[in-house]
Amino acid sequence: MAPAVLLVTCVTALLHPTGPARGVTTVEPARRALLAIGGSLLLSARPRQAVARASLETPEVRGLDTPEAQQVVKRFTKLATGVRFAELKQGTGAEVGAGSTAVCQWVLRRADGYFVDSSEKHNFAPVRLTIGAHELGTLDDALVGIRAGGVRRVLVPLAQAGTAAQISGKLELEFGPSRQLARQFNRPDPDNVFIYELQVDKVQPAV
Repeated sequence: MAPAVLLVTCVTALLHPTGPARGVTTVEPARRALLAIGGSLLLSARPRQAVARASLETPEVRGLDTPEAQQVVKRFTKLATGVRFAELKQGTGAEVGAGSTAVCQWVLRRADGYFVDSSEKHNFAPVRLTIGAHELGTLDDALVGIRAGGVRRVLVPLAQAGTAAQISGKLELEFGPSRQLARQFNRPDPDNVFIYELQVDKVQPAV
């Protein structure tokens, strides 16, 4: 008998016991069977849940961290602020410079690599970062010199990341990701960083 059919049968027996030992000999075995079947269904669902969760962490869904990018080992460039960046892909379009605005697809992770949010989750709505405006701390400093079409991975120390409210507002984060950020800012760890991957779609010249 299929588990779903057996489950319905057990529920029916539990709610509508029959026979001379009504409420005792029929209900108790049915209750035990119901618990056993329910437990087996929960166990059988776990692999599917694990697969579903894993699919949310695939590079395609996360956005910019492709398998090719993961295999490329790059030397990080460290800025005076402590922000570090590595080139994952060279762009060929217009170059980002002082005062210009980089229109970027983005992925945000915690220092342990745990996915927080991405522009893919927001229908690929880009973030606009004007160089020198420091709307997300000093993140924009790490974009100087990149060309449209390029991708950089940027490690931003919390002291240079702005505030949780600024990040949540600029990236339009929902409640869950915003809570993750708040918890990171509350951690007493001077080495804690946020990891961004930024793909520059377009460069708008300085006004």
